[in-house]
Amino acid sequence: MMPTRIQRRRTRGWRAPEGAVYVGRGTRWGNPFRVGAPHPHPDENGRPIRDRAEAVDLFELHIGPMGMHEYDDDKLAALRAMAGRPLMCWCPLDQPCHANVLLLCYALAAQIGRLKQLVDDATRQAEAA
Repeated sequence: MMPTRIQRRRTRGWRAPEGAVYVGRGTRWGNPFRVGAPHPHPDENGRPIRDRAEAVDLFELHIGPMGMHEYDDDKLAALRAMAGRPLMCWCPLDQPCHANVLLLCYALAAQIGRLKQLVDDATRQAEAA
């Protein structure tokens, strides 16, 4: 089952689904790029980040599939441990959200884990031969 994104709410009686992981700001997985904050790229001369979509694009470049090469084994293990669990953020479901990038990263982390296992198995077999 593909994990989903859930909009966290403050409405009376609302409860987070069991096993859901909050990925908003203040957590290890929060998006550090805020709408209105200075753009981090030097060519942008510190202009403000325009909107939620641009903030999510920056997050994807920073930590998403393009930035997965920066993940150490601990971060990959943490991603795999969250695999299959719903992610919660305050973003409306019909708007861009960095949690969607994390959902993609789940899948990539699982694939990387499988590839590492295949390489380790092949190495052991080659050494035993």
